[in-house]
Amino acid sequence: MHDELLLIPKSCFFAHDLTQYVNAERRFDLAVSLEVAEHLDKKYARNFVATLVNLSSVVVFSAAIPSQNGAHHVNEAWPDYWAKLFKEHEYVPIDCIRESIWNSEDVAWWYAQNIIVFAEKQYVLKNSKLRRALERTRASQLSIVHPRKYLEAIRRIEDLKGSTLGLRQVLRMLPRVRIKAVRKRLKQG
Repeated sequence: MHDELLLIPKSCFFAHDLTQYVNAERRFDLAVSLEVAEHLDKKYARNFVATLVNLSSVVVFSAAIPSQNGAHHVNEAWPDYWAKLFKEHEYVPIDCIRESIWNSEDVAWWYAQNIIVFAEKQYVLKNSKLRRALERTRASQLSIVHPRKYLEAIRRIEDLKGSTLGLRQVLRMLPRVRIKAVRKRLKQG
């Protein structure tokens, strides 16, 4: 880490290898992990979630969905995948941020699409605002695609129209991660 890039006091920053569990000396009011988890190999996902729940009873979380694209995305997964990992720690998903930022041009579509709060169930039951937000959350609708991402995908497909590439050539162009994601979704469907 280059200390000169920090925008906060160095004393407030703790560098750590996120593939390893972090046993913090204290808990915080809020833990935030935005668009980080997809950069960690799947074998580290449980450790990463365990670290987050060790840090706080409330976690604001987002991670790339399958075929979202990005540098070193090695574990793109649907939000319900992450919800299952948080559930192992008695954390529930609360979809209370997306509706307020969904149509904002000031928010990148991947944040609007992926951001979910995970909170310790007992903590939620004691907090009336979180409890009401949990009641409005539809767990079956956590995995959604933002219209801007959808239109981007359509544009890519249209760019391929008229191309002389065959299906095999197009599939070879896709990284293995995307092919695995497609196969998995086809098996589930």
